[in-house]
Amino acid sequence: MKKHIFYFDALRALAIICVVVLHATAMLRFSMPSNMTQVIRLDVIIEAICNNSFRIGVDLFLVLSGALSLGREWKIKDFLSKRLVRITKPFIFWATFTSILLIIFSYCFTQVHYVTAFDPISLIKYVLETYIAKASGSTPYWFFCMILGTYLIMPIFNKWLLHSDLEEAEYFLVIWLFVSLVEETLGYTSPIKLSYFTSPIGLVVLGYYLRYTKREFLNNKKIAIFLIIFSAATMLVCSYAFPENNFFKTFSRYSILNIIEVIGIVCLFKTSKLLENPNNILKRITQALARTSYGLYLVHCQIMIILVRFLPLDKLGYTIEFLTLILGSLIISYILVTIVSKIPLLEEYAGSK
Repeated sequence: MKKHIFYFDALRALAIICVVVLHATAMLRFSMPSNMTQVIRLDVIIEAICNNSFRIGVDLFLVLSGALSLGREWKIKDFLSKRLVRITKPFIFWATFTSILLIIFSYCFTQVHYVTAFDPISLIKYVLETYIAKASGSTPYWFFCMILGTYLIMPIFNKWLLHSDLEEAEYFLVIWLFVSLVEETLGYTSPIKLSYFTSPIGLVVLGYYLRYTKREFLNNKKIAIFLIIFSAATMLVCSYAFPENNFFKTFSRYSILNIIEVIGIVCLFKTSKLLENPNNILKRITQALARTSYGLYLVHCQIMIILVRFLPLDKLGYTIEFLTLILGSLIISYILVTIVSKIPLLEEYAGSK
């Protein structure tokens, strides 16, 4: 029987929280000053931190895919049949559900105007465009296409890692980090064709490597904390120093700074004594979020879209608005996913393990 590793649950729970926080930040950007870089206020600083330091949710999901799947003996057919079904059924269910939900709310309430045409052709088009992340409110569904492509290439990398040692994985990761620095952070295109070393597959290999590496500096809590603080502080300073369209600069989720933050968090969680023997409350909340994380990802944004239209956000103040949007969308989404997971014949569509 395989030993359950709790820090993986903690990373998955953190990943979905980061995704929700990032989307809440985007939803409330309309309440920011017209020129954020000229204003130093607590809400502006919160926005700047969340818009970059919390852009690691998808990165953590990819790291977990590598940590849990790579370096193991499995057949391609078994891997793909299991993984593809697990991500496709919930995606189709929740994409259909949320598109219909937004159609209903757009039709019944003037506050929600994501759907503007209600003839049969327009409605069918809206639902179909939701599947490809083109419809209003469906932008986060790009994740499905990305993770689908990642799963298709993972068997190739798994076979390589099964017959390699960690030093060979380091060779790949060093070049991948170089590409992340030059192309994803500095914005230059390398004259050498290095597209084979680009994310997201690099994060998958990173997850495998961080799980099994014995290198002392990657198993050191103080270094892990330093990496997190360094990356977050650097992104905050640089986002203010190099604004984009009167807003703080947004770093790519595949930038070297986000990767450093991810490495720090994974190493911190891996070495944390608290996560070796968590108390019951922490354990229950963490496992609940981890178990339903995929379903939460697929439904939370549309719930947030509806909440932001009905809550008296302009009267609450930014901090209360922010927390209300995060907690409200998380709680309602969790209830929806849990209900679907309890319905016979629908449990495998819920996105809950």
